[in-house]
Amino acid sequence: MIQSLRKRAMRGIAAIGIVAMAAAASACDSADSSPATASSTQPGATSTSPTPSATDGDAAQAADDTVTLTVDGRQFTVALADNATAHAFATMLPLDDLAMTELNGNEKYHRFEQTLPSDPTTPDTIKAGDVMLYQDDCIVVFYEDHANPGYRYTRIGTITDTSGLAEAVGNGTVTMGFTAGN
Repeated sequence: MIQSLRKRAMRGIAAIGIVAMAAAASACDSADSSPATASSTQPGATSTSPTPSATDGDAAQAADDTVTLTVDGRQFTVALADNATAHAFATMLPLDDLAMTELNGNEKYHRFEQTLPSDPTTPDTIKAGDVMLYQDDCIVVFYEDHANPGYRYTRIGTITDTSGLAEAVGNGTVTMGFTAGN
């Protein structure tokens, strides 16, 4: 009887270990399971509409609700979404020298040490200029349009003019900064 209980307990512990290892493998800072994807290598995305409208909860706000994204000396205006994630993100500013890792030829991401509130959805399409939160601690800046294979994101904001964004971010890891206002 005791041996039977021990065997069941060990199976339960093994199952928990497998689940924990799977969760760790899907961390944002792993290139195999990143925050966003150009192909079908990722789980989850945000915002039911690829471009926020003025009527939804993720809608970009007026110019006073903007942040400036700086990449390689170039500045881009990010219109913040009207949600708890964007508001919490704004309280973290300024964020200088974020090492943004390349993924899938369409995005750069960085994992924060702290978490942000999230309310993820799965958009059909990701647009260049989308600034999203993957899980609850990983910021993603998309620089190419692509179909979303099913990943879930919470919108932080949208870059208002993406002209030159892909060139600015280039290949590989790049340093980005976010500051309040424009």
